[in-house]
This record gives sequence, C-alpha cells and structure tokens, in this order.
Amino acid sequence: MDHTNTQLDEQQRRILQEYIFNLEDVQEQAEELTVANAKLRQSENILMAVLDSTTHGICLVKNRAFAWCNRALTDILGWKQEELIGAETGILYPDDEERTKIEDIIQTHKEGLFNCEYDLLHKKGHLVPCLLTGRLQDKNDPSKGFVFSVTDFTKLKRAQEELKRAYQELEEHANELLHANEQLDREIKERKETEKKLNQYRNHLEDLVRERTAQLKQINEQLQREITEKERKEETLVYLEELKSSILSGISQAVIGLEERKIIFANDAVETILGWKPEELIGKNSRILYRTEEEYKQLNRIYPILQHQERHNEEAIFRRRDGKEIICRLIISRIGSSLTNKRIVAVYDDISEQKKLEEQLLHSHKMEAVGSLAGGIAHDINNILMGIQGYASLAIYDLDSSHPHYKNFASIEELVRSGANLTKQLLGFARKGKYEVKPLNINEVVEKTLSMFGRTKKEITILTEYERALSVVEADQGQIEQVLINLYVNAWHAMPGGGTLYLKTERILLDDHTAEIHSVTPGTFIRLTITDTGVGMDSKTRGRIFEPFFTTKEMGHGTGLGLASAYGIIKNHGGFIEVESEKGHGSTFHVYLPISDKDVTRDTTSAANILRGTETILLVDDEPFILDVGREMLKALGYRVITVNNGKDALNIYADQRHSIALVILDIIMPDMSGEETFARLKMIDENVKVIVSSGYSKQSQSDSLMTQGCRSFLQKPFRINTLSQAIRQILET
Repeated sequence: MDHTNTQLDEQQRRILQEYIFNLEDVQEQAEELTVANAKLRQSENILMAVLDSTTHGICLVKNRAFAWCNRALTDILGWKQEELIGAETGILYPDDEERTKIEDIIQTHKEGLFNCEYDLLHKKGHLVPCLLTGRLQDKNDPSKGFVFSVTDFTKLKRAQEELKRAYQELEEHANELLHANEQLDREIKERKETEKKLNQYRNHLEDLVRERTAQLKQINEQLQREITEKERKEETLVYLEELKSSILSGISQAVIGLEERKIIFANDAVETILGWKPEELIGKNSRILYRTEEEYKQLNRIYPILQHQERHNEEAIFRRRDGKEIICRLIISRIGSSLTNKRIVAVYDDISEQKKLEEQLLHSHKMEAVGSLAGGIAHDINNILMGIQGYASLAIYDLDSSHPHYKNFASIEELVRSGANLTKQLLGFARKGKYEVKPLNINEVVEKTLSMFGRTKKEITILTEYERALSVVEADQGQIEQVLINLYVNAWHAMPGGGTLYLKTERILLDDHTAEIHSVTPGTFIRLTITDTGVGMDSKTRGRIFEPFFTTKEMGHGTGLGLASAYGIIKNHGGFIEVESEKGHGSTFHVYLPISDKDVTRDTTSAANILRGTETILLVDDEPFILDVGREMLKALGYRVITVNNGKDALNIYADQRHSIALVILDIIMPDMSGEETFARLKMIDENVKVIVSSGYSKQSQSDSLMTQGCRSFLQKPFRINTLSQAIRQILET
C-alpha cells in the first residue's frame, strides 16, 4: 500500500513537470507572437501613413462596398472617409448602365491588373474624369476584394480640350491666311501693271519738265546771285553794326572815338570809369578828361607814333567828372591804314585798384625783408645785453646798496632795460614780439591808454565811440597798449596846436578778397579807428611811415620805431593796419584784430624775489660770453653748473648724467642743431626732462611750439638774476 502510493506520487510529479515545461514553451511562443503582432501593427501604421500621403486615391472594395479608403480619394470625390467606408460603390456611378459597364470590366480582369478611364460621380453631383487601376487583393481568394487606385484626370482632360480647340482655331487661321495671300498676290500683279504704265507716263513728263527747267534754271541762278549778294551785304552791315554795339557795350573798359581831338563815340562803360554819360561827351573836346593843359598836350606825341604802328599802350592819370583822379592803362589805335583823317580809338582800363594792390604787396615784401633784418639785429643786441645784464646783476648781487659802485651797476641795469625796450620795438616790427597772449576786452585797453594819454595832453580833445557788444581779442596787453600809445603820440605830433582825437571800435566781417590782400584769415574782426585833425601826410610820406628808423621829426626827437613796431605787432597778432591821409586833412589809422570766442582773463602775477638752490643745471648756448655770465649767475645762486656750446654735446652729457641733472637751460637759436631739435632729442632720452628755453628773440611761434611740447618756461634775453632764480625754483618745486 505504501509502495503503491509512492509510485503514484512519482508519476504525478513527472506529469506535473512536463506540464510546467509545456507551459513555459507556450509562454515563449506567446511572447514571440506578441512581438510579431507589434511589428505587424507598426508596419501597418507605416503603410497607412504612406497610403494617406499619396495624391492618388486608393481603396479596398469587398462585396461591392468600400472596406477602406485613403484621404486622397476623399479629396478627389468630395466624400469623407467615414462616409465612404461601408458604403456601396454604386454611389460613385452616375446611373445603372454605367454601373453594369464598370462591373463587366472588373469581372473581365479578375485574373490580373486592369486600367480604364471612367467618369466617377462627385459628392456635389458633377462627374470627375478618372483613371482607374485595379486588381484582386488575393488571386487565390476573390473574397478578399479588389484594390483600386484612382487618378484625377480633370486637369489633363481640360488641357486636352483646350489643345484641341487651339488646334482648330489655328487651322482656321491658316486657311484665312492662305486665302488672304492668294488675294494679295492678285493685287500685287495688278499694281505692277499699273506702275509700269505710270513709269512710262512719268518718263515722258520728266523729259518735258527737264527741258523747261534747264531754261528757267539759267534765268533763276542769275537772279538768285544778284539777290543773295545784295542780302549778304545788307546782313553783314547790320551784323557788324550790332556786333560793334554789343562788344562796345559789353566790355568793362571805356572806349572813346576821336576825330581831330573831338569825341565822336563813347560806350556805356565811360560812365562807370570816367563818370560821364556817353551822350554828354559826344561832340566835346577830349581836354575835359585831363587834369592839366600840359597832360592834354602830351596827346600830340601819340600821333607820330601811330603813323608807324597801329597801336600804342601807356599808363596815364585821368580826372573823373567828380574830380577824382584815376590811373588808367590807355590803348590807342588808329582807324584805317593811316592817320590822314586823324581818327583814333582810345580804350581806358581803370587800374587804380590794381596799382594800389601792387603798392601794398611791394610794401608788404619790403616790410618783411626789413623785419627779418631788424629781428636779427635785435636778437644779437639782446645777446650782448644779456652779457652786460648778467655781469651787472652779479655785481649788484654781491654788493651792499651802500657800496660806492652799487649805484653805477644799477645804472648799467637801467641802461640795459632801455636797450631791451628798444630791441623790443625792433622785435615787434619784425613780428617776433608776441609775449603773453590772453583774451582782452579791447574797449578796456583803449579806455586805459586814453586815460593815461589824456592826463598829459590837455590840449587834445578826445572823443570815443565804443561798440558795447564788442567781443574780445587774443593779444599781449602790453604790446597792444604800446601800439595805441604810439598811434596817440603820432597823432599828437601831427596836431602841434591842439586838435581832436577820435576813437571808434566796431565789429566788421572781412571778406575773402580783402583778407587775401592783407594776408590774414577771413572772418569777423574788431576795427579800431584812430582819427586826428592834424597836418596829414603826402603820398610819399604815407608810403614809408611803417619803415623802421623812418621819421619826419628832427634829429634826436624820435627813433622812427613807433609806427614800425605797431605795424609788426598787429601783423603778428593776425591783423593789419590801414592808413588814410592827405596833406592838410588829418590822418586816420584803422587797426584790425581777429575776434576771439574766449573769456577775458585777469592778471594775478606778483613781484619776484631771489631764490637759491643746490641742484645741478645744464646750460646750453652757442655764445661763449652767455655761457660765462650764465655760469656765474647760477653759481651765485648756489647751483652746480655744466656748460656746453652746442646741442650734440648737450645730448651726450645729459645721456650720461641725466639722473644728477635737475634742469636744462636751452638756447633756441643755435647753429648745426637748433634748440627745438635738441629739446626733441632730450625728450627721447628722458620724457620728463625739465627744460627752460631762452632766446634773444621774444616768445614767438618757435618757443610757443616748444611750450606745447612740454617745455616748462621761457626766458627772454636779457634777464636779471632774480627772474632767473624764480623761473628755476618754480619748475624744480612743482
């Protein structure tokens, strides 16, 4: 019993184990089937996406009903997918006859692919021409239905119909053209026959006309020659008369015709140049155009000249109707091949303004040349005065004021200052004298100088007229004051018995032409007018008043530098001076200065004392005596001094000892290497080099350029020891 139960248990376990194995196989097969179904669904989805994306309608028909269709079929026939799927195919046939026809076609092609054209019914009721392509889904199982492809032939049909109509129209047009061409050929043939007859008739007429024309031509040519010659002469005379009148009226020169000195013709320009209207001159003697009888008689010498040449040129002075004298270039020509009739033509070209410009240009060139000479002389004198000033300063520096020689050396310094003032005027004339430029109110400067002048010259009545809205000028106040005082004093000398001095300030706009004449920049200027009621000047004196050392005063009563320096100072400030004067009618000076847009500045400088130091200073100057006196002055102030007489040695020394050299005092004017070039090379060695430039010229464009490049200060020779000490300490302590 126990044994039997044991066997049963083993048999049951074996059966159970086989069942479990079979169950695992079934599970594996189920999983494989699930994967296969997923892949199949994926393939179906891809296929459906492709079928929906095509433009051809596709459908599956089973048992004469739609089992499935794509979106393109609904677009072609106007039905929705849900409306077609499940519906009978008969809804697309226009009638039963057409349904039978298409079903016969399908039944005929059950074994394979078939194509046919067929008009399907659109949902809206119209027919759509289509190409149907179909086949059995499975040849072995017709119950699976047919697969159809539907292509819309609407556009193709329409194009075919239009092409057919076009072909018919073209054929009709070709027939019309053929008929028209035949008609044209007949007309051309008829025209040729007509033209042949006309040519025969025309040739006959031409022969007749040619004979008569030859006869008339001879008569007409002779008559035409006579008429043409007469008209040509008349037109030439009229043209020449008009041309002469146009030319004479259009030219800017005055033209006068003379016969035996009597005026027989005058053009319009006569009134502009000579002040006479043409009709006022005709018939009068040419004497009225000359200033004196002697000048009028000079006309006699021209007639013999014109006997041997057709034209004569000369310059002469003539009198206008208003009495004003003008200079004219006179061109005199004879009328005809000889002077038997004493007829001449005179052309007057007013060159007064040109002559004035030439005189101004010549005067300007002369002033420039004399200025260069005066500047060089002043520079050399200042160098000499520097030596005298230096030694005098050293002597006074070491002497007590009670010493018997102190007064003598002080007198020497005073004489040096007087000499420096004289060279300052020379430098002003040479346009090398612009010192401390700053914005000034010209009205204030005029008022200040007039106040000083008026207190000492009670016999002079002073009248002023200021433009209160006057803008400022950029100028050296001391120099402008010097110019004004010189002009006041000049006016005072011209009024020994007293008189009136009139001053006026105004703004004017200087045009390009006037600016070019005076070599200044066009723009807005201040014009200061100084007029006196004195004795005036003749033209010879007026032409020389700005020359240095020229004076009308007696020996010992003037240097002749006052107006010369005034001229140079104003030119150096970008302006110019004009003068108007006649003997016995006083003088007027016009001073022009360019306007500035800067604000007026006030001077806040104070007196300087002697200051000492112990640093090392490099002194550079090409004059040996300047080096000697400069060395002594610097040593007296406590400095260690190194001296060189040229720029090249100065560069070498500074390169070796730049760490110990605190300051360089550099002369601007030196041979071989100038102070400007030396300064530029010093900056290449040490960008922060401290330099004082010095010159016998005053502070001008060259030194101004050095100041803008980084030079610290400028010393005008001759300078005193206290001025030198202040300049050094101001640089070294900043």
